[in-house]
Amino acid sequence: MDADVRLTDGSTGTQVSWNDLSHGQEDGERFGVVTLIGAVATTDVVEAADAPTIDGAVDEAWDSATAVTTDLQVEGTPGASASVRYLWQGSTLYALAEVTDPELDDTASNPWEQDSVELFVDPTNEKNGPYTADDGQYRISATNALSFGGEASVADRLTSATQVVDGGYVVEASIDLGYAPEVGDLVGLDAQVNDAAGGVRGSVRTWADPTGRGYQSTARWGVGTFVEATEPAAVVPAVDVVQPTCETPGSITGVEVDGVARYVIKDWVDGKARGYVRAGEVDPGTYVVRAWPEEGVTLTPGEGWESIFQGRVQTVVTIDDLDCTAPTVTVKPGAHFTVGSDGVYSKVSFKLYDAGKIDRLTLNGKVKDLTDNRWPDLNFVAPGKFGAVEGENMLVVLDVAGNTTTVEFTLTD
Repeated sequence: MDADVRLTDGSTGTQVSWNDLSHGQEDGERFGVVTLIGAVATTDVVEAADAPTIDGAVDEAWDSATAVTTDLQVEGTPGASASVRYLWQGSTLYALAEVTDPELDDTASNPWEQDSVELFVDPTNEKNGPYTADDGQYRISATNALSFGGEASVADRLTSATQVVDGGYVVEASIDLGYAPEVGDLVGLDAQVNDAAGGVRGSVRTWADPTGRGYQSTARWGVGTFVEATEPAAVVPAVDVVQPTCETPGSITGVEVDGVARYVIKDWVDGKARGYVRAGEVDPGTYVVRAWPEEGVTLTPGEGWESIFQGRVQTVVTIDDLDCTAPTVTVKPGAHFTVGSDGVYSKVSFKLYDAGKIDRLTLNGKVKDLTDNRWPDLNFVAPGKFGAVEGENMLVVLDVAGNTTTVEFTLTD
């Protein structure tokens, strides 16, 4: 794209230009040429709480690292690719490449034509173009054969290990940066995967540099930003509590949160532990739910939870004791109370009972409040009394839990 830039000082009239030093851009004859390129790839390089062990095994130290992938095909046809993560601690940069490559080949005599990962590092992100003394190209084959680009001294900065795994291989490396960066500093980075078959390299894929010339120039490498170590994920525990109904039992279910917290239900009676019970259906009572965090996880007490010890938290759960038993209604014997039998009476008295107490009754729709009485009576029911009528009558007795008992009877004159 043809372009130029001219600046004019409003107070003095002095002009400066990028390309047309005559400042006559209006004629369009002496523009410069601007080449448009894609944005530079970026990533975070997280400070490691614990430095990974360089052994080709993926340990927990890598859990906090940000991953990039070698998605840019710069040579050949699509082949092996890698997920690459970076960490830093002190003056050391760590890199982990997990390569997907089902068929490994290291038969070529040229190291860049063998199955390998190349790590490019510009410690201070100078983007100089040609390599400076600090810039390095570190080539690590699937079998941990090493070769380098840049000054000979960069070889002394590398420690590496590889491991062949199902479907590919893992490259793990540490590189001495030559200085201790601070949070916010930048580092130039790129990663390249060489894929070979039959002694011939058929695919080259990179993360950042689309030119395939990273071995010659640092200009298009990506940029990593050194960032602080991340704190372990804070997980607020949760537990599913289902209160019972008269048809189904109550339950306490220990629910896993993101696969990292497990719950144990502990029977808690009169302030004392009475042993453990399985999560699931439970009898009415009070329980303590305790959550144990797995390694690397911080449990944060949410509402209703409290911390106890060693990172554990607990909450108290109560399963209601439901009253699902309807009131008992019996006819009181004796001519003083009842005259008649088998549901037909000229006068009838009822004895009412409920362990959870009777709340009220209705006789043909007329309500009588029994003030939560456990043993109330309804005596001397006859036509014209308490809403009773000659003929068919309906008595409904309700306890405080809402259970009902219905008695139908007939009154004669």
